[in-house]
Amino acid sequence: RSIVRVLSYIPGKMFEEAGATSTRLFLLGILLGKMDKALFGFNHPALKREFVWNLKQGGAVIRQYCELLDPVVKNNLQTVAQRFEGIQSVLASLRESVVHNDANDNNIL
Repeated sequence: RSIVRVLSYIPGKMFEEAGATSTRLFLLGILLGKMDKALFGFNHPALKREFVWNLKQGGAVIRQYCELLDPVVKNNLQTVAQRFEGIQSVLASLRESVVHNDANDNNIL
């Protein structure tokens, strides 16, 4: 089995290179808000999957990777996991929406 990932690039400067001024940060916030609003109500079958960045699946992610960690970190994470399990009913009651959720300095042109 092979997996191939093909990417194309658009010219421009990364946000980090351009510098985060208060104006740029303000405009970025407006842009991300508009994008999230535009995505509200969007649904697709591919969205119903295991996805480690989905906070609702945090408990499963912790259980899956906890054994790989240093014992002290593992102990702290298990404490977090217990608290996380205690709020599952609250998480299940929240509405969901597609968002970008990875707008960082090296992911924005």
